Parts: sequence; C-alpha cells; structure tokens
Amino acid sequence: MLEYKVARWLDNHIAPCNLMIDDLSDAYIDKYVQSRKNDWGYMIDEKDSSFNYLKERLLNQFPYVKITFFVPYLKHSVISDDTNLKIIKYGIGERKAFSVFLSSLVSMGHEIAHHGSTHGAYNCDGLWYQEWELFDDVESGVAVTFEGKKVFERNINYQLFGGKYCGYKYNKYSDDIVSESDFLYWCKDACFFEPLGSYSISEKNSVIDFPTTIPGNIFVKYKYKTENVKKDLIKRVISPFHSLFDLYNKIRIRRLIVSRSILSIQEHYSPSTTRGIVQSANIHSDMSSLLKIFNFLSKFDIWYATCADIAKYMYTEKNTTCKVIDAQLSVNYADPKKIGQSQITLIFNKPITLTDDSTKYISSKKMNSFIVTLILNPGKNNYSITYDK
Repeated sequence: MLEYKVARWLDNHIAPCNLMIDDLSDAYIDKYVQSRKNDWGYMIDEKDSSFNYLKERLLNQFPYVKITFFVPYLKHSVISDDTNLKIIKYGIGERKAFSVFLSSLVSMGHEIAHHGSTHGAYNCDGLWYQEWELFDDVESGVAVTFEGKKVFERNINYQLFGGKYCGYKYNKYSDDIVSESDFLYWCKDACFFEPLGSYSISEKNSVIDFPTTIPGNIFVKYKYKTENVKKDLIKRVISPFHSLFDLYNKIRIRRLIVSRSILSIQEHYSPSTTRGIVQSANIHSDMSSLLKIFNFLSKFDIWYATCADIAKYMYTEKNTTCKVIDAQLSVNYADPKKIGQSQITLIFNKPITLTDDSTKYISSKKMNSFIVTLILNPGKNNYSITYDK
C-alpha cells in the first residue's frame, strides 16, 4: 500500500536557514577609519564596501547562503541630523547605482524585504522611536507601508513578500497594518532559540509570523566593545567563560535543528546605531561568529533559503491537500494570496514516478523514504503513479 505525507520542509531537509541583514540603505556615515564600517549600502559592491567584505569573508566560503536584506525605502534616519559627522543618504530610486545594486542582489538569489520608510524618527525631546511605534491609526500605516511596496516595484521591478518591524517595536495598530498591506510573511519578534510559534500575526489575512531565532553575535557576544561603558565592563568580567558560552550556544542551535525549526540569523549591515553606539549584532563585529555558525550548520542537512522561500513553502504546505485513488495522485493547491506557482515535497514509502501532462517526477531515496518535489499550479494538479522497481 502506498503511504505518503507532505514534508515539513522542501526536499525533506531537516531545517531551513536564512541570514537576515537589517538596514541596508543608500547611506554613508563618516565615523570610522575603515570605510566599510561607515557604509550602509552607499558604496554598493566597491572594493572597500560592506558588501564586498561580506562577500569575501562569508559568501565566497559559503556560496549557498541566502540573505534577506531588510531595506527602508526613503532616506534612512540612520543617525540624528544634528551630528557633526558627515552623512550621505538617499531614498530608493534617487540614485540609479543603488537600484541596480539591489537588482543584482536579487539576481544572486537573495531577497529584498520591507523595513519601513525612514525606519523611525526622533521626537521633539530628541528620543528615538521605531517606525511602527509612531502610527496613530491603521489607515495611515497601510498607506505608508503600501507606498514602500510600490517604490520597489517602480524602481527595481520587484515584488516584496514580507518585512520586519524596525527594532521589533510596534504598537496596537501595527499587526492590522501589516495584515491589510497584503504580505505573505512578517518578522514580528526576536524569539531567540525558541521553536516555531503561531502561524499568523493576526486572524486577518493569515500573514505568516516569521521568527528570528539566532543572534549572529552568539560566538563573539562578550568579545567586542559596544562603546557603552557599563556593558563593556560586564563583558570584560565574564569574557574568561566565553568557551562555556560557545558550547552552550552550539547545544541551543542543535536543539533548534532537531526540532526542525527555522534557523533565522539576525544581523545588521552597519556597526552604528541611531544612538551612536555599536550595534549588538552587525556583520563587521560578528564575522568570526557567523563563520562559526555556518561551519557548525554544515554538519547537518540544512535548506539555505530566503525568508520568502521559506514562507512560500509554509504557505503551500498549509494550503495543500493530497488524495490517491488507484494509480492517480491528486494534489489540490489553494492559493488565497495568489502567489502563483509553488513547490511542495511529498514523502512516500515506495519508489515511484509521478507524471503529469508535461513533466515526469522520479522519486529519490532519502534516509528510509522516497521524496518527490512537485511544482504546483493553483488548483488541482493530477499525476499518474508508476511504481519503480
């Protein structure tokens, strides 16, 4: 008897992994001696840019890693305009070179995601507030958020599938704003080392609540200075115990893998913050930690994908039903959000071949089962079943 089920993840990988990098923007702050540390994206892929550093140090060694870049669409409020530092910043579409750079990232297999308009603002008292803390009603928030989607469509011909609350901060209107802005997924909270939580951020429109589960600085957290005197003093005291923290963090990552949870690694493009101190997670300070994370993950059967790739699979799994009658397999793929063609992996207890009008899918053995990854169109997808010897 043929037994089957839908795989938890594409190609029945044990867990998916994504590298999240926040705050990529067309900006530059002349603060550090090394230009790459001043670069928020303005230098695009030049020799001394942040991206070139990321490519040479990480992506060349792990070319299969996929990144979701969270990008504000207006001039990023990277730092108070009252500073004496030299600041360069542009919005999306104001400089062609940056739009071309964003398109090139997509062509490499990476993702661009929504990260607000300006990311936030300073109030009259000089205090910083993240963008989704500032909306006073749903309607105005939806207008601002939808405009961001249109900006990316106009300038790089790209459809945004998701985004993230700036600083993981939000108010009582925020979830409804996101739900009504027609996203597939949204990063709401930093749930470090926690397994998958709820499916939707609200009951409206079923936006996938995409978790953030691993801080990129876990293996260097107590090694670099933050420019915060109190925190740096504490780090100096506990630094001799860092090897114990490393062992503990490997155990926590392994638990996520074994529980088949999403491995989403949180980082920032620049080491600066709006408060003028060092980001608690940034690719410049954390590179040795990132290398250690991906070296550890290389021992496991990991699916490297963007947030959108992972969310699409979750969406398809949730909206797919299968039925076998005699020598026919019927796969019904409901597509309420109209994301279009998608993929699903089925696990069988026997080697089989599935054939539709144009494609033959031959199962491959993985562990003690046989898997087939199908390309689905919305609606009913019918296949004839042939049992392989």
